Amino acid sequence: MLSKIPTSDFSGLPFIGTEENELTVVLNSLALGGVEKIVLNWATRIYPKWKVHIILLWNIKEEYLVPDFVRVTRLETDEILSIF
Repeated sequence: MLSKIPTSDFSGLPFIGTEENELTVVLNSLALGGVEKIVLNWATRIYPKWKVHIILLWNIKEEYLVPDFVRVTRLETDEILSIF
């Protein structure tokens, strides 16, 4: 059986859930693609039993709207990538 790592060891990292029953997903972006839509649909289905935290690596111009109950952390600066 795996032992649980105390979250206090990682308290400064944005990808560790700060609440019980929070699941974290890391995506490149919320671009208008299939995987992104699947993750948002999944988040909607499991809420409110589970909270979802999405970490985004890139900001892009066109992306899916995120429900209010999903926590989003954007790791990139305010610049939006124009290549997408």
